[in-house]
Parts: sequence; C-alpha cells; structure tokens
Amino acid sequence: MVSKNAAEAGADQRTPSVPQYFSWINSTNEGSCEQQTLTNLAFFEWLKKTYGMQIRIYAWDAGNFDGAGNGYGDPEGAKFRSQYPRGYAPIVEKAASIGIRMGLWGSPDGFGDTPEEEKKRYDFMTDLCRRYRFALFKVDGVCGTLRPEKAALYAQMLRECRKYSPDLIVLNHRLELYEAEKYVTTFLWQGAETYVDVFSGNAHTSMHHRGFIFDRGLPADGSEPPQLERLAEDHGVCISSSVAYFEDDLIYQAFGRCMILAPEIYGNPWFLRDDEYPRLARVFNLHRRYAPILVDGMILPASCGPNAVSRGSASHRFVTTGNNTWTPQEIELGLDGRTGIAPADSELVLVQRHPTEKLIGRFAYGDTARVTLMPHRAHLFEIAAAGEADPYLENCEYETLREDEEGYPQDVRIVYTQGGEISVRRKGEAKPFRTEAPADRREFAPVFLGSSAPAPEQLQRREQLYEAAQFGLDNDSLESREIRRSGSTSVPEVRAAREAFFAQATYRARGCEGAFAFDGRPDTFFDGQSRTLCGGIRLDGGCLRVDFGEVLEGDAVEIVCFEAGSPTAEVAEQIYPAAGSSSADLARWTGTGAVEKTVLQEGFSAPVARFSIHSIYQLEGRLVAARYPLADPRIRYFRLPRPMDRIYAVRLLADG
Repeated sequence: MVSKNAAEAGADQRTPSVPQYFSWINSTNEGSCEQQTLTNLAFFEWLKKTYGMQIRIYAWDAGNFDGAGNGYGDPEGAKFRSQYPRGYAPIVEKAASIGIRMGLWGSPDGFGDTPEEEKKRYDFMTDLCRRYRFALFKVDGVCGTLRPEKAALYAQMLRECRKYSPDLIVLNHRLELYEAEKYVTTFLWQGAETYVDVFSGNAHTSMHHRGFIFDRGLPADGSEPPQLERLAEDHGVCISSSVAYFEDDLIYQAFGRCMILAPEIYGNPWFLRDDEYPRLARVFNLHRRYAPILVDGMILPASCGPNAVSRGSASHRFVTTGNNTWTPQEIELGLDGRTGIAPADSELVLVQRHPTEKLIGRFAYGDTARVTLMPHRAHLFEIAAAGEADPYLENCEYETLREDEEGYPQDVRIVYTQGGEISVRRKGEAKPFRTEAPADRREFAPVFLGSSAPAPEQLQRREQLYEAAQFGLDNDSLESREIRRSGSTSVPEVRAAREAFFAQATYRARGCEGAFAFDGRPDTFFDGQSRTLCGGIRLDGGCLRVDFGEVLEGDAVEIVCFEAGSPTAEVAEQIYPAAGSSSADLARWTGTGAVEKTVLQEGFSAPVARFSIHSIYQLEGRLVAARYPLADPRIRYFRLPRPMDRIYAVRLLADG
C-alpha cells in the first residue's frame, strides 16, 4: 500500500471517503462555462433538498483553466474570460451555499519560462485555496508533463495550498512528478477511464452494459493477507452512456473499493429517469453515515462472490458482492470473524441493502447465513449488532425513496409483502410504519428460452433480415440514446441540466444525431467525425440508411452536405457515391440513377470541433446537393454505401 501522511498528501489510508462529482463528458476538452456550471449545481441542490444527497466536491475537468496539448490557462486570457467572465467567485459562492467545494483539472506545470510567468501561475493556483478553499486538483498528461526543473516549485506550491486547504486532494493521472509525488494524494488505479461502452465494456455476456463491474478486480497489494489500497482513484462511475444499473456499479465503487473519493460519479447524472434518483441518493446517504468505519476492509473468499469485500468496524460490517451469472446463486456469509465481526453476546441482524432492502434475519455470533444473489446484480449486506443497524423495515422487501439524516425511512416503494402491518426498527426498537395489502413487484431471474442454431447458408430472407436489423439501429450519441430511455422529466432542475448539455456548441459541431439531418436548421448536421476521427471509425466505409417512416412515392432522394474549400484533419475531401438503392419492404431493392450534384451555396462557413483540443473553428466551403433519381417511385427505405458526411438535410423529392 502507498504510505503517505495526511499533513503532506491531504489524506491517508484511514481518511474517510469524500463524495464527488466531476464534469468530464458533461463537457470535453473545451471546458464548461459559468452558466452551465451553475445549472449543474442547481441540480445537486435539488438532490440535496429532495433526497438529502450531498456531494462535497464538484470538480471541473478539462478545459476550465488548462486545456489539452499544453494549453495552459491564463486568468486574463480571452478563453477564460469568455467562459468565466466574473471569474470563479460566483460559482464558488453558489457551491458553498449547498455544502460543496470546487476542484479543478489541469497540469502540474504551466509555470512558463520567466519569473513573471512563474509567479502568475503560482499565485493563481494558491489563490484557489487561499480565497476559495478548493478541495481538489487533478493533474493529467493530456495537458502536458511536469518539467523536472519545476518539480520543486510544484511541491512548494502544493505545500502553500495546504496551508489554506489542509485536506486538498491531488489526483495524479499517469504523470511523473518527481520530488512532488509525496504531496500527491492518489494515482489512477489500473490507468483506466470508465466511460461505459467507450473505455469500459463487458468481457462476457450480461443482461446490462455494466457487467464489467464483476471483472474489474480489487486494489489489493501483495501482502498477506492482502491490504486494500485507498489512496488511489478508480475514475468513479460514469453516468452518461448505458446508464441502466448504474447503482450496481456505484455499490462496488463506494462500498467495495471505497477509495478516497467515494461515492464518485461523473458525466451527466441528469440523464437518469425520475424514479432512479432515489436509488442514487440512497447509496450516497448510506455511505455518508458510515464513511468513518468503511475505511477498514477485508477481502472475502471467492465463494462469497466476485470482488467480495467486507468493510466496517468490529460490530458493524457492510459486505459488497455480486453475481455475474444468468441464474440465482446462493452464498454463505459468516456472522463472525469470517466477515470481520468480533465476538459478542448481542444478537446480530443481517439486512440486505441492495438491490432491494429486506431483513434477512437475526442471528447469534458464529452463525452462517445463506443469501441468494440475483443474476448480474451487485448486492450489499449489512451485518450489525441489533442496536447499531441502520433503520430497516420488517415484513416486506422495499426500496427507500426518502429518508431523514439518520436513515429513518420517510417514503418507500414496497417491492414484496404478504400483507399486514409493516414496522420500522431503529436502534433495536420497532414502531408501526404502515399497513400494506399483499404485493409482489420483485425482479425475477431471466428465463432461458432456447439456444440459437446456425441459419441455412441459402436462407432466402438473409438480406431482408440483415437490413431489418440495420434499420433498427442508429448512430446517435450514447447520450441522446439515454434521453430516449429516460423520457421526459417533471423536475425543472433536471430538465435545465439536460438542455444545457445538448445546447453546447461542441455537441452540435460533432453532428451527433441523425435527427439533425431532418430538423430544418442551417446550423445542425449529422455525422461530423466518422470519416476522420482516429483515422476513420467507419466499418467498410459505412452505409447511410434512411427510413422515411412509411411507403411514399418520390422522384429522387436529395442529400445536402458540406464540402470544404480546403480539407483539414477534421474535415476530409467530400465523397459522393455514384448510386444508392431503395426499397418499400426491405426485401426487394432497386438501384438509383447516377448521382447529380448541384452547388446550393458558395461561401458557406461550417463549425468544426478541433480534435483533442475540442475548440471550434469555422471552415469555409460550400453546401452541395447530391440527388439520387429513383428508378422505382415507391420508397420507404434508402441506403447509400460509403456515404458523404456532414449531412445538413435528407429529402425525398416528388414532382420536381
């Protein structure tokens, strides 16, 4: 384990975790701005007022001072002033009003080459702690490395910062910091980011996109018995893409690994459904109450489940485990030293806290309890002396929707009960809670329907079936897909944070949604990066597929696209496929006539998101209409192999 002391590093192995949100993916390397940050803070204020959920750090990620590619910030520069015209003060003030301190991503360097530049950087960074009590700095190689000759200065700067923010956490993502390393709090565990289906993905089949949580392992050292590292960062739980079952991911992050930043989330938590916010808050609230004892953990045998950990005190433990199979699994939990409980004469209670909550039973010290784990779910169990357990309900299985500061349930959703009086037990004493009719809303295990078999090689409908599958997909951003999943919201703060995300100029400049080709706006387009990002990310050149929704009659399909006057790294020379094909039913396809090109507008200026830096520049060129005459006027489906990009409009033309 890393050996550091809190006086030098801001925390040590026994420092309780700090709950954090950081803004990566809510914005990218271009950074955020004052209004968007205030909008996001209003969302966290709503969570606190409604559910009692408290984050203690809101950390700006890239681009809010320093940027990618040695883009060191300048508090007097045009970029910073355009983002934060009043500086950081209004945001710090708003955050403080809801119990939050700010954090900042950047470089450990940026000290320039002259004494004046060095002093300017030094004063700005130390002022963040002296004036604003910043709680976190994250240093990252994306912005640049630390010059060895500046290491002593950086170390001095961190010592100065901690005069004003003694608990300042400094995250190191993949950098050599030389003599300053002793003043840094954490390293990036496994060097991995957790953007789901981008940087993290399943290595096996699962019923959701977060099956990787069972395979990630534990931050254990090589000692015997292994010790769990806490002065590390696991990049938190991404809530932006494939958000379903985020709460299972968070259970492993907060209660299993329980590093110095926990619970830790990032991205766009406003993409959750309205009914999912109580689940988010419940994890934060339960963890907050027991953070001081969760610093002590022990690894459990593999028979207890993947990455199973018990954390807590001698009389109060939380066991994190899970099931990465397709069938329910039964495990045994020892209510004694096997899970970290010290000998005692008092009765012990075992309560399941996740994925639903229910009393498993009351036991004597030394008993063994059998519990069932649901397929592809994380589980959290509380083992405690009867008088120490967090409040819980009896005679039902439930989800906590609202609770008071001490965890006393104020509103719950009953998942299962045989009916009758439900009582609440706190500190060993039971009181009536409410009476319920019988109900069963439990999640059941997946049902095996059968095995797949190879299709005949000469399957007559193979093209139709393939095209049906392809037309059922989209190439929209993962974020826009999540909004379709979550649906509309009744919460103004959630709605405002969503709108702020999708209104960003850099989001539109990437052409992230197919709908942009049909919205009639001159400032939106579809597909800004597939031909050029990372050398091109299309498979076999890609294929544009358009479903007009119903069978119509037309003369031609017209595609309006942008053609650069001078191609750049982000905008390649435009391509115009010779012909496409159309169909009314996906079974019979007819080729179109040869493409006919017409320049619609010369001198058209298009916004382009610059790779890595993510700033926007304007590129001059022209709008071109590529028309594909239809041989068969009846059309619903159109496909165009190896298509053009930067598509501003797709139209079905009839009668000229």
